[in-house]
Amino acid sequence: MPTCLLPAGMAATRSLPIKFTADPAPMVHDGRLYLYVGHDEAGEGEMFRIAEWLLYSTEDLVTWRDHGPVLRPEDFSWTSRDAWASEVIEKDERFWFYTTVEHDETDHGKANGGAGADSPADPLQDARGSALVRTRGAPVGPHWWDDDRPDRVCG
Repeated sequence: MPTCLLPAGMAATRSLPIKFTADPAPMVHDGRLYLYVGHDEAGEGEMFRIAEWLLYSTEDLVTWRDHGPVLRPEDFSWTSRDAWASEVIEKDERFWFYTTVEHDETDHGKANGGAGADSPADPLQDARGSALVRTRGAPVGPHWWDDDRPDRVCG
């Protein structure tokens, strides 16, 4: 059963349409909270089916702005379907979105991909045209950290 994310105050203000979402990835930038979520559209008999990532933002946790979809699995040219949890960071004056998707028939299995944008609410674009990491098994949620090799992603 999909989960329904209702941020504090949302039920009272009804400032957002209620959609089933999963795996929120929060990020604060210039005093605004950005919440990237998987939009779960699972049907009867499906465990989940996330076909896009949505973006909501707020400055006060009461009034929310719905930015709509910022990325879909098919925006990565090398994927076939499915989306999992994601993480978003700000690095070098850009905004980077890391996630797991199903790789296409050229390399069956799960893979981590990255997409970037110039501002938190801009549509995201595939960062390199290929997977960052191939897991070939169960999906692995990507997480970022800074160290002496900032190009590393660990699932």
